[in-house]
Amino acid sequence: MHQKRQFKLEKEIALDKFMPKQRSDENGVIPFQLNQIELDKIIENQGKYYPFLKEINPIKAHRMQAPYKLDELIRFRVPYYVGPMIEPTNSSYPQTRQNQSFAWMVRKAKGRITPWNFDEKVDRQKSANNFIKRLTTKDTYLFGEDVLPANSLLYQKYTVLDELNKISVNGKKLSVSVKQELYEDLFKKNNTVSAKQLKNWLIENQKLPYIKIKGLADQTKFNSSLSTYIKLKKSGLFVDKLDSNEFRDDFEKIIEWSTIFEDKQIYIQKLQTIDWLTAKQIQFLQNIRLQGWGRLSKKLLTAIVDSNGQNIIEQLWNSQQIFMSIVNKADIKGTITDANQDLMHSNSMEDILSEAYTSPANKKMIRQVVKVVHDIQKAASGQAPKQIAIEFARESRRNSKLSQTRGHKLQDIYQKISGDIVNKNLKDKLAEYIKNNQLSVWEKTSFQMNKNDQDFLF
Repeated sequence: MHQKRQFKLEKEIALDKFMPKQRSDENGVIPFQLNQIELDKIIENQGKYYPFLKEINPIKAHRMQAPYKLDELIRFRVPYYVGPMIEPTNSSYPQTRQNQSFAWMVRKAKGRITPWNFDEKVDRQKSANNFIKRLTTKDTYLFGEDVLPANSLLYQKYTVLDELNKISVNGKKLSVSVKQELYEDLFKKNNTVSAKQLKNWLIENQKLPYIKIKGLADQTKFNSSLSTYIKLKKSGLFVDKLDSNEFRDDFEKIIEWSTIFEDKQIYIQKLQTIDWLTAKQIQFLQNIRLQGWGRLSKKLLTAIVDSNGQNIIEQLWNSQQIFMSIVNKADIKGTITDANQDLMHSNSMEDILSEAYTSPANKKMIRQVVKVVHDIQKAASGQAPKQIAIEFARESRRNSKLSQTRGHKLQDIYQKISGDIVNKNLKDKLAEYIKNNQLSVWEKTSFQMNKNDQDFLF
């Protein structure tokens, strides 16, 4: 037995596996609780000779699991949403200046941060909020504006109304009154509204003998819903407040907090700041976990108004227009351009591009175009263009169901038919026709530069 042990030790020594150092990454498989138990045994044994080792953990809430001050060194972890423990402010230290662009921590108080005073020095809530805001995209139309959560009451209302305004029944768009009734009767009561439910409702309420629905992306159902509204309504805890404008902002805050804060304790603390929430309501809300972000901001939907003083969400409700029609109206488009101009005058192009809702490839293209414009401007005695229009060509989406042309559909049919009926010559002619008549899909992005009379197109 002794020889076997000796042979095993010699083998491990030869392979450099004998008594591995505890700083290796293999220690990651050992639960920290086991290390803590071992540490507590050492503290109890050595505390007889070195009393300072048995100093009680100053954090009372952790004493049940970590009774000694030294235990906190094993137990404590810097929360991922706090990030590097430096403030994103100007510093005299070169290394800090280099790293501050990756920092978002918010302090409560100055001084050295330790595992025992972390919550006294660091604001967890604001740091977590900054962490999520760095990850979310900005508004597609308004530069620098934070997007709404995908489960926001306002954002879900926009998606439902926009989808309702796109459909037609028997070749005609839904009237405003019928659309509003549908919104109240179907969407406020069902998480998913199917095409069959819509047909049955129209038969019952509009007395239509024949119904043909067009305009749905999914022919069987609507893709949008008022799921958050229904979830809160069914709880029975917010019946008197959910439809009141007085409490609408509070509900939007609750939804945003649920989307931002994965840490349940922080979420509960935020809920407790709303004075009208009862303990039962907080208990219900803390178990709701909402995820995802939209692509539009609250400012775009509610603060940008037309010449009649109506914002976008009001126009979606009171008209048959879809969002793209509204946002491209001259008065709305002009207001958006003016808002973006103000931001561009107060921020550099790099600041705007860093938060722009577009791909890195597009950002690179924009930078190159702006450099070319500067060169042209120098050659034109400093005269700046009124507008720069940048066109990005995309490949046609051959396999997209919604973009299939008649030519492609016919081509698919020909491929399935035997050569006796449709010969190769006819198939080649059809392919050539599709190739010659197919139009590219273009995406335009415009930037207003000055109010001169010159336009440059790239």
